[in-house]
Amino acid sequence: MARESVFYRQPHPAIGQRQVGPQQKLIRADLLVLVLIVLVCAAGIAAFSMSRHLLLPTKAQPQEPIMHDLRFGGQALRVAEHWLAISEGVPGRLSLRIPLADIVGDAVDPDAQIIVALAAPDRAVAPADRPRLIYARFLSSDASTFGGNLVRRSFRDDTPYAGEVLLLAPPEGRSFAARCGRRGDGPVAPSCSAELRRNGLDIQLQMAKADVRHWERIILWLNTDLLAPHA
Repeated sequence: MARESVFYRQPHPAIGQRQVGPQQKLIRADLLVLVLIVLVCAAGIAAFSMSRHLLLPTKAQPQEPIMHDLRFGGQALRVAEHWLAISEGVPGRLSLRIPLADIVGDAVDPDAQIIVALAAPDRAVAPADRPRLIYARFLSSDASTFGGNLVRRSFRDDTPYAGEVLLLAPPEGRSFAARCGRRGDGPVAPSCSAELRRNGLDIQLQMAKADVRHWERIILWLNTDLLAPHA
């Protein structure tokens, strides 16, 4: 009878255990690298978004204009602070530079402006009478229509107003009349000057010729907003 061996054979450590092959190790390594790449990209996107938010200005919400109550020539006025943009004033004269959109709304060029100058009335011919008493004898016989239901008349070349045209509300320009350049100086658009008398003040308006068509809205604004009594 064979003699049993006194040595106990220990099982191999790998017996009964699942070994990880080289291919599985590579897959695990690739997944780890992919996760790291995704994390780095997410961090980069977050940093870019934060820096863009800090560097680029956010769209400002429109703010209500700062208004001032003034008294000029015995007349109470309510003007916006950004209208007081003319640095060199003339004694006895108040000049305002007003965006035309503040008067007629957003339907106009946002860069369009009108200058409104107020002064005590002088002893000269009243603005409503000047087209009939002063300008009429210097006008040529031509006449054409202009925007805003105005009539366009040219001054003769042998007059003090040569090179200008007169835009007036029919029939005689008592409601409104503006003297304008016949053409601009180079690329500069021709400008116009109109004079009114309201509430004991002489008012001179300066604007681009193309904006004179809004004259009715401008006069309404003068009567109901700028010169109206304010509580």
